[in-house]
Amino acid sequence: YLTNTINNQYYGAPRSNGTRKHAGVDLDISGKNAEMISFIGGVVINIGEQKDSSGKLTGYGKYVDIYNESLGVVERIAEVKNINVLLNQ
Repeated sequence: YLTNTINNQYYGAPRSNGTRKHAGVDLDISGKNAEMISFIGGVVINIGEQKDSSGKLTGYGKYVDIYNESLGVVERIAEVKNINVLLNQ
């Protein structure tokens, strides 16, 4: 069950003319006080920014990687406006 899933941005949606599948879920998180919250919980292992050669945010933009040890997976929360966490939180 997903709420506010952006059209064709669900897990497994076709990409690159059907040669690959979307490996994430894009949600419409908007509004002045909107917050992004981890689905799986865990420890922040990486905070980063993806930029093009001119320094402009592109792709994932600002992002946070969260590792959940009991599940053995990393969740990436991307395209974040303001990052309010620290490494190892």
